[in-house]
Amino acid sequence: MKLTDQNVHYYLTERGLLQEGNIMQGHYMAQQSHATRNNILRVHVNTGPSMFIKQCGTDTTSISVLKREASAYQLLHGHKSFADFSTGIPSLLDYDDQRNVLVTTLQPNTTSLHDHYLKTKTFPVELGARQAKLLAGYHKPLTGKKETMAFPHQLPWVFQLNDFNAYHLFPNNTENGKFIALIQQNGVLSNELQQLKLEWKKTHFIHGDIKWVNFLIGNGKEGPQLTLIDWELADIGDPCWDVAGLLQSYIAAWIFGFDNQQPTSYQLHAGIQSFELEHMQASIDSFLHTYAYMQGLVNGSRATWLIKVMRYTAARILQTAIEGVVFDPRIQANNMRCMQLAFNIFKDPEAALTHLLGIKP
Repeated sequence: MKLTDQNVHYYLTERGLLQEGNIMQGHYMAQQSHATRNNILRVHVNTGPSMFIKQCGTDTTSISVLKREASAYQLLHGHKSFADFSTGIPSLLDYDDQRNVLVTTLQPNTTSLHDHYLKTKTFPVELGARQAKLLAGYHKPLTGKKETMAFPHQLPWVFQLNDFNAYHLFPNNTENGKFIALIQQNGVLSNELQQLKLEWKKTHFIHGDIKWVNFLIGNGKEGPQLTLIDWELADIGDPCWDVAGLLQSYIAAWIFGFDNQQPTSYQLHAGIQSFELEHMQASIDSFLHTYAYMQGLVNGSRATWLIKVMRYTAARILQTAIEGVVFDPRIQANNMRCMQLAFNIFKDPEAALTHLLGIKP
């Protein structure tokens, strides 16, 4: 049964998540989203926790990803290592593995960090620090079989580009195949991805898909409150990948603001000039400094870590560029800019830290 805004109250009542009185007294409202690959509903309840409902398809991949997300919430709220962190994520209210439905608490009066930055056009250092505290809070080493067996221990797919035919990764998308082939044919890009594959550490619990849209921001008792959502790619892996994901969000906001119709121009449109990297550098510095401090990275270890994070960021930029050709099946100028930027970072990550991010390793 596919859940809809018309029938979801029957389902929630059956699962013990909603009382009939809430419906009869008008304390209930359901909203359905249609522009996603999953079936998404938001249920607002005045006298109890509001709910975010995700129902996936019946294919094996979708089911396994939903199960992984449920396992992530169970681990984060059930393992003592994450006790201080759990306020930064939604609570798991129900996981129905028969009908492939996940129910978590809905964060009211929030917006994505991406939309927040678009609206305010400012990048407070406080928000950079809060994101660092969130990441450091769940980046815990996990080695026990019981706590890690629910996760596949996978490499990021971009590290595996050399293992596949360029045109087989995204069938029926010739332009994407061409773009991947360009990466595979570039010695620097190909060799660096292979090296990062060898350096990957399966040691820590990671989110796996860190980006601005997966942070929700709302008002808390002590200022802005951040919540990290969408744990579908949670895994046991290298925490540098999550750090790189956030750096990629800053860089992508800048590079995708260039005009695709003017390949030689590096000027942002007038309405988004606040996304020049120089305006975001203080926030980036706050994020990296806070995270390094919380993880005990100092002096030489911090410098080595920064270089590694920058190389991971180059790979994350490539992944974003490839995904962009999936959603818009043309190779645009900004996709090529991403490829060139990744190349430059790989060639000299220390210079990239200084000139792109304003960070001295």
